[in-house]
Amino acid sequence: MAKPVDEPRLPPELEAEIFAYAASMGDQTATVLMRVAKRVRDWITPILYGVVTFQTPVQLEAFPTHEVQYAEHVQHLLIMAGVPIADEPTLSFITKSKRVYNVAIWTTEYPDQLIDILQTLPIRRLSLAAPRWFPSSNTDSTRPWKLTSFQHLTHLELVCAVDKWEEVVELSDLPNLTHLNWNVPYYYEVVAGSLTNCSKVEVLLLSSLSEPPPLQIDDDRIVYLHVLDWEDEWLVGGKKRNRQGDWWSRAEEVIEERRRPVVKSISQSSDISTSICDKISSEDHVTGADLKEHGAIASLFVVLDES
Repeated sequence: MAKPVDEPRLPPELEAEIFAYAASMGDQTATVLMRVAKRVRDWITPILYGVVTFQTPVQLEAFPTHEVQYAEHVQHLLIMAGVPIADEPTLSFITKSKRVYNVAIWTTEYPDQLIDILQTLPIRRLSLAAPRWFPSSNTDSTRPWKLTSFQHLTHLELVCAVDKWEEVVELSDLPNLTHLNWNVPYYYEVVAGSLTNCSKVEVLLLSSLSEPPPLQIDDDRIVYLHVLDWEDEWLVGGKKRNRQGDWWSRAEEVIEERRRPVVKSISQSSDISTSICDKISSEDHVTGADLKEHGAIASLFVVLDES
């Protein structure tokens, strides 16, 4: 009679990779897999709690915040308007999320305690509806964009109506900001100011739940985005959906496509006349005037013929 196998037959690294792939299919699958064995639970826990969204206070209360280890796995955190951001449970959870680098807070409240907490976290991507963070609406001395932690921001989305660049001029002080997203309503002066003064911006998204109105600005870094669902789009950035990519990566692809040079095949080129092709194929003399008339593609024919 065969003895029971206590250890997995596959190498642990391979087994972990297989379970991680299966868990990435969705929360329901991940939850079931966590019951397989303790080692599987250890592998899947960071995946299951890697992306967390709170839409209501009930969701926050149901989360196992009494165990700090769960919050420590969070890397992508979305808090929506229904959650009381100033309450102690909310602030406590954010404080415990020491590994979070992608944060979206879509509320109208931004208490000073929240700012103090955010500056302790390794945030690289931030989405805010935060007009009070800018000089025109900030009546105290707090300047969040000056904080050390925000100097590492690379991606920033702002859900607030600002019509003057001078109101958001502090964005130009963010040394690593490469991706910026303005939601409707956005204004010419603010968009133009962002492109001119944010020296490292490579992608500027202009997004709306309807077809975004175009601006009279000729800059290939601008990408207009029609958003069907804000939460779903944000979740893609947290690898929560099996889709091609988040809005940032899709915008990068659009810009890359714009900048890709158009290369015509020889059969499609209209620059090479029948006469010069005949000369090359018959080993006849091709003059400098021929090359000047037909450009680099004709020169390529000559090089190939001589070789």
